[in-house]
Amino acid sequence: MKYLKQHRDIFIIGVFSIFIMFFFLYISYLTPLAGDDWGYAVMGRNGNPFMQAFKLYLSWSGRYFSELFGLIMTNNKWLWNIVNSIMFTAIFYGIVKLFNKNIILICFTVIALIFSVPNILRIETYTFIMGNTYVVPLVFIIIYINIVKRIIFESKEFKKSIFYLCLALNIYIPLCIENIAAILGFLNVLIVIYCFFSNKKLLNKFIIILFVSILGIAILRLSPGSTYRLLRDNPEWKTLSIFNKISINWLNFLNYTFVKNNYLIFTLSTVLILFSFKHNKLLIPFYFLGVIVSISQQLFSKTNINFLKMFFDIFYSRSAVLFLTVFYLIYIISIFYLLRPLKKDKYFEGITYLMLAGTGNLVMLISPIYGARSSLYTVYFLIIFICFILSIIDINNKLFTIMVFGFSTLTFLKINEYLYKYRLVNDYMKIRNMEIEYYVNNPDVKEAWLIRMPETFIHSADIEEWDTNHMEVFKAYYGINPDMKLIFYKK
Repeated sequence: MKYLKQHRDIFIIGVFSIFIMFFFLYISYLTPLAGDDWGYAVMGRNGNPFMQAFKLYLSWSGRYFSELFGLIMTNNKWLWNIVNSIMFTAIFYGIVKLFNKNIILICFTVIALIFSVPNILRIETYTFIMGNTYVVPLVFIIIYINIVKRIIFESKEFKKSIFYLCLALNIYIPLCIENIAAILGFLNVLIVIYCFFSNKKLLNKFIIILFVSILGIAILRLSPGSTYRLLRDNPEWKTLSIFNKISINWLNFLNYTFVKNNYLIFTLSTVLILFSFKHNKLLIPFYFLGVIVSISQQLFSKTNINFLKMFFDIFYSRSAVLFLTVFYLIYIISIFYLLRPLKKDKYFEGITYLMLAGTGNLVMLISPIYGARSSLYTVYFLIIFICFILSIIDINNKLFTIMVFGFSTLTFLKINEYLYKYRLVNDYMKIRNMEIEYYVNNPDVKEAWLIRMPETFIHSADIEEWDTNHMEVFKAYYGINPDMKLIFYKK
């Protein structure tokens, strides 16, 4: 018992890490391949995955390592189950290890916010292999930040092996996803600026790292496949001005950054209130309004007060768009002002997390494809920023108990929701597998009737009649007669 008390934080982190690993292993096991997974599995069977990924670089996208990940994992589902569980464990552990105060509270915070991401973000990244490619670079950038933080702020020796690891990460990460490449490049720019003014000993090495990350971004952006795909699928996008692109994507930005992330913004506003008590009480009412805005959809569903729509109804109300645009602009600026009393190193660390979160979704404003999965990095860097605030404030026992109870309750509810959804998906998949087996063994049947998955439980598991591409790869993946008509029916 004495040993456990002395190493309480390590024990708690270990318990949470083990739980996350086995939980994600379980829900990954319950989840079938879906959508683009079928196509990548078929491609992966037809040749060396490294060469196939290079062909995709020349014909489809510059995301070489993401394509490679998909080609390998879709043909080795058992391996992906393990890798996915390890990745989310590493994300949890990596975030917690960034801080050294209020660790237990941070553990409860991180696990609650990991499980309470918006449903559409969950289904597109947590248990969808080709969406899971967004998770891989998130793991590695968190590792990179842990390394850099210890070298810059804790004066750890910048060994050659660590330097070469940083170079490898700065080539790998940009060749995964466009917006994480932008985040990494911006992070390196901030590090170089900081070293120029505060730690010139490290400047040359981080300039080299910055150069390598820019090289990675260039390889990504100059992909022949990316150019071809843009001209083929979105030719009109290239002709738009940057302002037109931003105006088209602005609603998505508000939605995926703020409106959808009600638990995240609620928690962020709450911890900012706690910080404001000591540093700037005048901002408390403003952040309390942030709490109200974050739960306005739930309040509206209970009260039916139309005024509350102004806080969330951006797709049907210009007033909501205007209000949220102005409100969150002031909200972000106020955080820069609120953190000013911190020491220089802490201020730089805090605003870096905040700016990286913003970068993740801001760069998507000029993208022709702005989906929910693209907001993964903004969500997780806001989680990191929340943990940063928790690590610099004093939490008394009463407040600690209240917060742990709240986060534990949220985690419990979300875990039950996950278990219900993924177990039901697995039950439906067992039925579908029996149906598929029948049609594989009876190729002369004209129509194959296959059960639909529960709606919004997983991503792209069903195929509509017009979606000929997924129809073809589905048949090829399962070995169904290519001339057979597929009909997905509701139970």
